[in-house]
Amino acid sequence: MGTGTQVVLSAFVAALVAGLFLLGGYYYNRRLERLRAAERSWQQVGMPVINAADDLVARLFDVIVRRRGLRLDEAIEPTPAEIFDPSKELSTVWRLMFFLASTTYLEQHVADESPDSKIANLRFYANNKARIPLKGNLFGASYRLQTEGQQLIGSKVVSLANTREIRDVDFFLFVQSLSSDEELWKSADAVRKILNFEMPESELGGQFLCVAQFTIYLIDLVQDLRPSSKWEEFRVYLASILRNHTQKESGRAGFLYRRNDLKGDDYRDTFNVIPAFDARRFRVRRSPAACRNRRLNKRAKTGFPRQLTAEGVIREMGGKRVVIKWSDSPGDVRNNLDSIFG
Repeated sequence: MGTGTQVVLSAFVAALVAGLFLLGGYYYNRRLERLRAAERSWQQVGMPVINAADDLVARLFDVIVRRRGLRLDEAIEPTPAEIFDPSKELSTVWRLMFFLASTTYLEQHVADESPDSKIANLRFYANNKARIPLKGNLFGASYRLQTEGQQLIGSKVVSLANTREIRDVDFFLFVQSLSSDEELWKSADAVRKILNFEMPESELGGQFLCVAQFTIYLIDLVQDLRPSSKWEEFRVYLASILRNHTQKESGRAGFLYRRNDLKGDDYRDTFNVIPAFDARRFRVRRSPAACRNRRLNKRAKTGFPRQLTAEGVIREMGGKRVVIKWSDSPGDVRNNLDSIFG
C-alpha cells in the first residue's frame, strides 16, 4: 500500500471517528435537553400535585386518627373573622380544593407521556383513581361530586391568579376572594359537603368510606412518587376499615386496584402494580407481584424502619416492635396507632 493511500485512509478514519463523535455528542445533548425539559415539567406540574396531596393527607390523619374532628355541618362563612387566623375547617376545605386545582392544572399542561414516566403514573393516581371515590357512587355517599364538578372547582381555583399558574395560587388569595366571588364560595361549600363525614365509631357512613378510599389513593400517590413511607400505618387503618366493610357487604364488592383485593388475606395485594418510572413495562407483564414488592421495599426503607408484609406493617421505633394487622378490627388497628402516635 502506497504512502498516499495510507494518508487517505488515515484521513478517512479520522473523519469517520470525528463524525461519530459529533453525532454521539448531538444525540447526547438532545437526550440531556429532553431530561431537563422533563424535570422542568415535573417541577412545574408534578410536584404541586404531590405536595397538595401530602398536605391533605396530613390533615385527614389529624382528623381521622387523632380524632380532631371538623365542624362542617354548616356553610362556611364567606368572610372569615380573622384572615390571619383561619379556622381549621376553612383550611381543610382549601387543601382539598387546591389538590383538585393542581390535578386540573396537570391535565391542562401535560400532553400524553410515556406509560413508564413519572407524569403518567401521577396522572393515573391523581385523575384516574383519586377522582372516583369523590363521585360517591361506591358507597352511597350522602353528597356526590362528579368528575366535571371536580374539574370546575379546580379550574376556578387556578383562575384566582391572573397568570393562571398554580404556583401563584395560595391560601391567602383564596381567603381574600371568598367574600366577593360567589362561584368560589359555592365551590368551597361543595367541598365542605364532601368532607362532612361522621367519624368511624360504630357504624360506617358512606361519606366516610368514600373519603377513606380517596385518602388511600393520595397516600399511594405520595409514597410511590416521592418516595416516602410516613403514612404506611395510616394506610393500614384505612384499608382495614374498607376491608371490614367489604367483607360484610353481600352485594358488589369494593376494591382498590384489582377485584377482591380487599377480600384477600395478603395486604400487599392492595397496592398498585403499574410500573414505577424506573421500571420497564415488560417486567410488569412478566412478574407484576415482583415489581410491586420491589417498590414497596423501596418505600419501606425511608424514615423509621418499616416492613410491609402480608399481614400489614411492622414498625420498629425505639426498640419497640409494633405489628399492625389489616385483618384486625378497625378499633384494634386504631389502638395500635395510638400506641405509636400517642
